[in-house]
Amino acid sequence: MEKQEALEQLEQIRNHQEKIMEYYLNLIRDGEELTPIEISNAKKLLRMGYVKTLEIGKAVVRRNRDVNPNWNNWFYNRFARRPDEEVETAEDTF
Repeated sequence: MEKQEALEQLEQIRNHQEKIMEYYLNLIRDGEELTPIEISNAKKLLRMGYVKTLEIGKAVVRRNRDVNPNWNNWFYNRFARRPDEEVETAEDTF
């Protein structure tokens, strides 16, 4: 594969990823409901510097729900939380 072909393929992939992200951003802008854990994960992504805005963080966790339904629970349990990121879980109520 020539360098130019590789660059064109990368550009196509980038355009495809931007369209996917725009779809999830539109869901968030249209009032898509997120779980408390998903909102906490979006805050954590922002605080860790993985995303530039909370809106993008919400779109990322919403996308992750479609890609792997267990991702948000795994990510929530993976990192320590600040008080504004903590969520009361079913385990906390017992």
